[in-house]
Amino acid sequence: MGTFLAMKFQYFFLAFALVACGPKAENTGISRAVELALSGRAAQPEQVDPETWLNGAEGVLMAIPTTGWGGLLKSIGQNGDRVTWAGMDERSVTTQSGIVVATRGMGFDLYAADVDGTVAALAGGPTEYQRRFELLEGDDDIARAELNCTFERVGVETVTLATGQYTAERFKEVCLNDLIGFENAYWVQEGGKMIQSQQWISPNLTHLTTQSY
Repeated sequence: MGTFLAMKFQYFFLAFALVACGPKAENTGISRAVELALSGRAAQPEQVDPETWLNGAEGVLMAIPTTGWGGLLKSIGQNGDRVTWAGMDERSVTTQSGIVVATRGMGFDLYAADVDGTVAALAGGPTEYQRRFELLEGDDDIARAELNCTFERVGVETVTLATGQYTAERFKEVCLNDLIGFENAYWVQEGGKMIQSQQWISPNLTHLTTQSY
């Protein structure tokens, strides 16, 4: 791994460490990401200069703490407000306005997700809505789940990125049904740019964390 990328990746986990140490750190996924980084078990990209690999494309840092996977991904395609990000290992994540709608190559993937309610809530819309998920199971079957969600503003926080510290508003999303329950967190700057998030993607993988590069 190049020195610059190593510093970026270290900042990624340090930023989440600061969040995890705060009074409102309720999810262990972020703490797990920090533990993986400190133990050296987090997945690392190939030894290639990140700026050369990005070649002008937008980048984002992502990690799945439960598996130890993580690294720098770059934008490889866009369709409207949906962007597909791929890493050097060719695993990919698709987002819609920053919200994860699909993963590929992770094992128990998120096959598809309805995020319209979340996107609307982030824009000031209704704070109670339903979300639907299609989850890829081990035998390639697709399981479907529908959850009732609530969305609320937590407050303004300082987020540490590789490029410095930024002020962002933190939002909390809680989704439940009879079998599944999870909490997501989004850090959004004034103007609507999401600079950090913790998002549930499946029962096996649990949360995926993202941070602006």
